Amino acid sequence: MIDAVLLNERVRTARAHIERSDEATLGRQAALSAIPAPTGAEGARGTRVAEMFGEAGLENVTLDEVGNVRAWFVGAQHAAPLRHGCVVLSAHLDTVFGPELDVSVSRRGPRLEGPGIADNARGLAALVGRA
Repeated sequence: MIDAVLLNERVRTARAHIERSDEATLGRQAALSAIPAPTGAEGARGTRVAEMFGEAGLENVTLDEVGNVRAWFVGAQHAAPLRHGCVVLSAHLDTVFGPELDVSVSRRGPRLEGPGIADNARGLAALVGRA
């Protein structure tokens, strides 16, 4: 079963894109992880995610009073009204670390190291990847 999925042309194309864009995604991941975002104080990270959404070409980017960021992708092939629903992609902004913790990120070869680097930062970085 998994072999059939991995051989699917669309899956292979998606995997190739992920591999090609991994270095840029790692850069976004490190940059976002280095912005402190303790629960209840995610504003700076949310602001940067909103900027990245705009840079990635997403539309109607909004940042609400508690730091949630929302945006829409409307591709040419999806110009028809949403009669069949939509897909929601999400990642959380906050970390479990208090504001006193140094959240800087270092790189050792291909490895990124820092508090929360693999928790939410990868998901956020992936959300703003370009097709």
